[in-house]
Amino acid sequence: MNKTEIKTRTVKFKDKRMNFIVWHNLPDTFGLDFESAVINWEARTNTFDAKSLCDYINGKHTGYFCATSEQELLKLIEND
Repeated sequence: MNKTEIKTRTVKFKDKRMNFIVWHNLPDTFGLDFESAVINWEARTNTFDAKSLCDYINGKHTGYFCATSEQELLKLIEND
């Protein structure tokens, strides 16, 4: 996958009655994909918000990023 391909996702939690939108460049490969990241983050966090999810993904230092805006994501990709 091209690491500069930007996708947007809405994260919804039925039991927490909240949702948020993030931008990311994660691949579709199982284990590296967005769904896997959310599952792993959800099991490890106490803070269910976009910044916490993006901090988790960005902290993995894989070259894939998550941000709360497209402009922020582009900066992360550019600076990698």
